[in-house]
Amino acid sequence: MSLPSVPRWPSDETGVPKIDGNECFGDLVDKLSQYFEHTIRLPHTFEDLRRSPQGRALQPLIQYLSTQIHHPALVSALLALKGHFSALEEASDEPGVNEARGYACEFVAWQFLGNLTDKDIIDFLLVELPSVATPSSQDEEDAHSTLGNGRSVNQSDEQTPLLNTSNGDYFGHGNGMAADARFRSLTSQCENLSALEIASVSGAKKFLSQRPVQKVINGVWRGDIVFWETLSVNSIKKPKKYNRRQADPFSRLRVPLYLKVFETLFFAVFLALYYAVLVHRDFTRVTISEILLYVWIASFAYDEFADWVDAGQTSFYASDFW
Repeated sequence: MSLPSVPRWPSDETGVPKIDGNECFGDLVDKLSQYFEHTIRLPHTFEDLRRSPQGRALQPLIQYLSTQIHHPALVSALLALKGHFSALEEASDEPGVNEARGYACEFVAWQFLGNLTDKDIIDFLLVELPSVATPSSQDEEDAHSTLGNGRSVNQSDEQTPLLNTSNGDYFGHGNGMAADARFRSLTSQCENLSALEIASVSGAKKFLSQRPVQKVINGVWRGDIVFWETLSVNSIKKPKKYNRRQADPFSRLRVPLYLKVFETLFFAVFLALYYAVLVHRDFTRVTISEILLYVWIASFAYDEFADWVDAGQTSFYASDFW
């Protein structure tokens, strides 16, 4: 006699988000956010996701992203969500839950990079997100002021619905407008930033400490990975491995290691000129040391302005302010 089968309750696990690779950044973040909010409901640490069965719930998403998805902003979206959940944790009524979701974002991003080649890892980590062109308020008013038949939205008749459904249904599921409104601020904060810069701003330390990411960071620091092949005005910023035969020798001036050496020498000369002005005070004329100090101060201000422009976002520049 066979034993009765054990009844199975319906599973409430949500499936992996459907990503076609053409979504805008806001839609991609919204799909991933809904998955993490539904999957992670208890506090976990990063080590729990790595070594305990808690990380198995994320394996379907990791497998799906690694085998079927090649969205260029995928890693950036995951790391932006890390910062989003970290901000929610400060005002959350469930301590540790949003923090665990942030760790889950770092874990998925790390596992996703582990299945890529070195060239793809460089592209996913160092390619900057483009600026999102937002329509002007006048264009939005013109777009919503009239319908297809030329009748104004504000004009009501017997066929006018009680609820405005021009932006989808009542719950906002008609199109991507709800997702865009939900993560509009996050999208604007990530403009012109790469995934590595977003990880720095969002405090994704667990992700930054992983071996594939550290390999890229060390490559950028030593100059093995460069963004500019020439110092020409027409040169395009694109991350790639350094090729001595193709790159301009003067482009090595942009290598962070060399920049820090020059910066140290710059401050040493700056301090020497500063003390020279303090020691030899002349109230009747401007000395040579004072002129050189003025030049050094102007060059310092210009260098800081260039760093702020290259940073792309004030938040990333402020993260390394000191």
